[in-house]
Amino acid sequence: MSLDYFEKFIVKAEKETTVNNNVWVYTRVSSKDQEVNKSLKYQKKFAEEYALENGLVITKYFGATYESAKGDFTRKEFKKLITEVSKTKDKPFAILIYKMNRFSRSGANAIALTNELVHQNHVHLIEVNSGISTETQEGEYQILKKLLRARKENLERMEHTLPGMKTFLEDGNYLGRAPLGYTLKGTKVRDFSRRSERQQIEINEDGK
Repeated sequence: MSLDYFEKFIVKAEKETTVNNNVWVYTRVSSKDQEVNKSLKYQKKFAEEYALENGLVITKYFGATYESAKGDFTRKEFKKLITEVSKTKDKPFAILIYKMNRFSRSGANAIALTNELVHQNHVHLIEVNSGISTETQEGEYQILKKLLRARKENLERMEHTLPGMKTFLEDGNYLGRAPLGYTLKGTKVRDFSRRSERQQIEINEDGK
C-alpha cells in the first residue's frame, strides 16, 4: 500500500492569517487659535500613545491643520483621508481620532459616512480619548451617538452665536477681516497692538 493513502488522515496546520494592525491618524482643530494652543500636538500624542499600548502601527497621518467642520467635504485634509481610504488596496485596520467631534459635526452625513467606512471599506473608527471603537455593535452605536451629539453642539453654538453677531452688526460694526489696504482695530482683533475700546477701520500704507 502506498504511503500516499495515509496522507488524507494527516491533520494539516491551518495557514497563518495576516493580521492587519496598521492604522491612520486624523487630527483637526476648527480655528488657528486652537492650533497655536498646541491642540493638534496633543491629539497626535494621544493617538501615538494609544497605538503603542494596543500594538497598532501608525502608517499615515492626515489633518494636522485647522479646518471648519461646517461641511465634511469642504475640508481638504478630510476629503483626502476619505478618498484615500476608498481607493487604496492596503486599507488600514482603523482610523484613530482623539474625539469624534474632531472627525465630523455633520450629523446624518457623518453617520452615513461611518457606515460606508465600516461596512463597505472594513475600516474602523476608534476614539482615542475613550477607547470606543466600531469593532463591536455597542461600540459602533456609541460612536454614532457621539457624532449626533457633535451636530447638536454645533447647532446650539449657532443659537448662541448668531444673535450676538447680529447685534454686533446692527451697532454699526464690521464683521470679518478688514478690506485690503485697511487696518481693523477693536475689541475682537487678535493683534493686541490693535486693540481698541471701539471698532475702527483705518487706511494703512498699502491703502494709501
